Amino acid sequence: MMVGFARRWISGRGALPLLLLVGVASEAIYLVYFVRGFYLPAYYAMPLLDLGKITRYAPGAAVEFLGYFTALFVLYYLAYRLARAVGFSREIDGVPRPAPGGQGRPPLRGIEDSAGGCPRVSSGALHSTPGGQRRPPLHLRSGDGSARAQSADWWLVAIVGFAAVFSATMVFVYPVGAADIFDYVFSGHVLAHYRLNPFAYAPVDFPNDPLYSYPAWKYVPASYGPVWAYICGLATLLAGNDLYANLMAYKTLVVAAYMGSIWLTWRILKDTAPGYAVPGTLLFAWNPLVIYETAGNGHNDSVMMLFVLIAVYLLARRRSTLAIAALVLSALLKFVTAVLLPVFVLSAFSQEKKLGGRARFLGGTLVIAGLMAGVLYAPVWVGSETLGLTRRQEMFTNSFPTILLLMLEGSVGTEVARSLITRAVTLLLVAYCVFWSLRAGGTFAGMLNASYEVLFFYLTVASLWFQPWYLVWLVSLAALLPRVDIAHRTVIFCYSAMLSYFVFVFLWIWNATSYDIMAVQARAVAVTYVLPVAFTAYVLWKNRAARGEASQRVGG
Repeated sequence: MMVGFARRWISGRGALPLLLLVGVASEAIYLVYFVRGFYLPAYYAMPLLDLGKITRYAPGAAVEFLGYFTALFVLYYLAYRLARAVGFSREIDGVPRPAPGGQGRPPLRGIEDSAGGCPRVSSGALHSTPGGQRRPPLHLRSGDGSARAQSADWWLVAIVGFAAVFSATMVFVYPVGAADIFDYVFSGHVLAHYRLNPFAYAPVDFPNDPLYSYPAWKYVPASYGPVWAYICGLATLLAGNDLYANLMAYKTLVVAAYMGSIWLTWRILKDTAPGYAVPGTLLFAWNPLVIYETAGNGHNDSVMMLFVLIAVYLLARRRSTLAIAALVLSALLKFVTAVLLPVFVLSAFSQEKKLGGRARFLGGTLVIAGLMAGVLYAPVWVGSETLGLTRRQEMFTNSFPTILLLMLEGSVGTEVARSLITRAVTLLLVAYCVFWSLRAGGTFAGMLNASYEVLFFYLTVASLWFQPWYLVWLVSLAALLPRVDIAHRTVIFCYSAMLSYFVFVFLWIWNATSYDIMAVQARAVAVTYVLPVAFTAYVLWKNRAARGEASQRVGG
């Protein structure tokens, strides 16, 4: 009886207070472990520090790192379960919510749960109210269907409020996970201070510059797309030549993109899967990896994914050409999102029912994409080296292709092995993109699911060079899919990716005399991929078994 009461309380009025307690506990970890241990003002002036150097690779520091991150993920998952313990309704007093865009064309068909345990959104729920009535407030209803309800506005305030507090706290943490932010600063410094092309000049060309000691990739020019180069130039122009001011400027920039992504996640889910708006927004906003890699390490992936979410938002409103333009901007910031173009283009193409409309869409999209690429690349173009493709084909770490390279290079040579592996994974990725683009079927849910699966395949199979912050891409899309299996797969992958820091920062150094490169990479790959791949295989097996049982019942 007491257990039943506790469950009802947690799934009803007790859920929000518990969420607040989880938020307070999470913030305590961000403050006590990260800010106290890696305070940015105390360390920023010392070049090329990292987690291991600051902690002197102490075993106790490794235990702390694993313990605190495990606690953060446990709290995060508890918060997600609390958000899912209650149901959501848009139909208050029988009034359905209006479609996005008012009385205009309806958006793509809503997302319907395909994994169980999540709300379903029928296409009828996407019709506008008669006379354009004001949208009723989103309400929260207890999972057992009781009449006890509370405004979801308080949930949104709690989620966004704590996300802002978490990120504002982590802004003051030294980027112990990677030195990329220092490379961003110097790239912007080349453009804003020297008025030179960052794709033609590397830090090594300015050995007397006061910032020269800080970039890790001293011999490498700008390695992202032109959109990021211009953003870097603007950020450095505003921040000036002071290193600390630049670090804060870049961290503020990526946190602003992260907060914008939270808003877009909420907006997209309100229109496509309103019953999942609160859990989905929390799934992205409170993810410890996203917060650590964005506000803590200052990676630009949040900016890249902001453009992807803008594309999703526009596509949901049937603004197909603008959606593709936003996705092209994302790819011109960081090239990886180009793999989503086939999925988005085919989905948008399917919205056009007439041949003329399809022809205009394809023609207009090609022209706009070409113009965008040409205009943005023209001022910085220095030949094919601007794309950095050759350099990227030589970069292997923490991936299955890395293990394959280490196995083959002794027999066929490093260059041949790299070429063979790069071509093979590229062909696999292209085939996988085509498969999921066709399978998406032109629906909004199909497009999102296909985009997620393409990125998951890229990260687990086709990526030559894998880093934990790449999971920001996956979390951004997972939050939009009201599927428990997708959420679980993503959370598991995020946690296992964070464990790779333990291998490269601590385990490798402790065993530097006994581990060769294969031993290190094999352990990193096992730690990073075994859990998410095994879980994915389990879900596929379970779904296949369920379909088999269903067909037997129908046949019987």
